[in-house]
Amino acid sequence: MKIAIVSYEFPPHNSVGGVAFYSYNLARLLAKKNDVYVFSGISSLATSFDETYEDGFKSIRILTESGTHFKFDVVEIFSFYHSLICFELIESPEVGACALQIKRQFPTLPLCVKLHTPCSFLGKYVVANMPHSLKVYWFLKWIFSGFKNSLSSFHSPRKESDCEYHIISCADRVYSPSRELAFQLSNFWNLKIRIDIIKNFYLFESDFAKYILAEKLKTFNDNFTITFVGKLSFLKGADVLFKILRALISSNNRISVNIIGNDESDIFGKKYLSKYSDVISSYGSRLKIFNRLSNGNVIDTLKNTHLVIIPSFWENQPTVIFESFSSGCLVLANNVGGIPEVIIHNETGFLIPDNNIKLYIKYILSVYNSKSLYKRICSNSINYLSKEFNTEYFYSSQMKFYQSLF
Repeated sequence: MKIAIVSYEFPPHNSVGGVAFYSYNLARLLAKKNDVYVFSGISSLATSFDETYEDGFKSIRILTESGTHFKFDVVEIFSFYHSLICFELIESPEVGACALQIKRQFPTLPLCVKLHTPCSFLGKYVVANMPHSLKVYWFLKWIFSGFKNSLSSFHSPRKESDCEYHIISCADRVYSPSRELAFQLSNFWNLKIRIDIIKNFYLFESDFAKYILAEKLKTFNDNFTITFVGKLSFLKGADVLFKILRALISSNNRISVNIIGNDESDIFGKKYLSKYSDVISSYGSRLKIFNRLSNGNVIDTLKNTHLVIIPSFWENQPTVIFESFSSGCLVLANNVGGIPEVIIHNETGFLIPDNNIKLYIKYILSVYNSKSLYKRICSNSINYLSKEFNTEYFYSSQMKFYQSLF
């Protein structure tokens, strides 16, 4: 089959999040038996586009100013390749509606859209969980803008003006890794379309993962390390993270911490590093704060991590969970979205209801004080990955899904 994957985000040149690595893993999976071309965006290039061959697929990088511009800039380059190759199928995420204009120009070309969580849906969670003071701030901003700059326009724009709604509506098939996302999004937009459930494929094949699978798990005495991966933002649970760290100061002074993904502000510009400067100074050299790292550097950090915290207010199927499992880390996560579908409480990790700070502390200290508990959970999680993320099973499931279009 001749397949085009259209995603503004794609490693290594523009790997800004989980969508990028989902697309990358899918490309590598499909390229085993198909002709796969990936169309992605890049902001600095000597020509309007270039082409490289990577891991069995062709990667076409397109010069574009941003993700907003990409869905328009990609059309001409895609059309050129389509005239040569005659693609049979387009695969694209809903994020940024990357393939929307392509579908409009080639309406008979089948389009499969993978849900990752539309921006307006994420905004709903921000507004629902934001502090009262910020709600007052946005209310006042709405008044002083002459009733134009409304918070509601961020978290719940009209469907008619939402490009991510449009790409879902015009797709031939829509699918999601999370039943919760499929259910909530259907209600959020009153969708009448069928949403299939297929997990995001995770390429479970690293030598380190195989080493961990042989139950050569990490050991620790006093060198226990906790890592957080994600933007320092309200939605990713930055407040919860720093409150956990503040509580741990008085509970244990032998725990070190990595924070990867420091953007220095949440979506409304609130400065977390300033807000929690007391926590940062209390940890001193035991707390390392990094800006965004390459995926390889993130994995290297996880190899030296014992426990990963995911306190997000919403997650679909975060890739960092699988990267943590395959790096021998135990995961504590807020019990939301698609997380309960990949973490079984007290079996492959710990689920924390309502981001309860006391429960986070309880489980962190339990793991720190019980090497047998750590070993049991980590052994279960790495075995879960090896059984559930079987390459041949995922390939046959994906191809069966695609072939149902014809």
